[in-house]
Amino acid sequence: MVVWIEPWGQDFWMRHNDAITIEFDGAHFIEGMTHTNQPFDVYWDEDGMVVWVAAWDCSVRDQTGTELESGHQRPEDADRT
Repeated sequence: MVVWIEPWGQDFWMRHNDAITIEFDGAHFIEGMTHTNQPFDVYWDEDGMVVWVAAWDCSVRDQTGTELESGHQRPEDADRT
């Protein structure tokens, strides 16, 4: 499953039993950036999950707290469009 972080188009590929944490500094909250005016909007589709973040930047961490880079565990044959 892929988790897309928008509006940056970052992709994080999850395997069975993986977990991630998406976080940002609350001081950088941008009011009105999400449809619900909440810090995150989450949508599911047939390809995975899309998370819209209402901030200038965010961090994605694995279960150990290690910050992950966009493309984490991306399969070589993944469609990047």
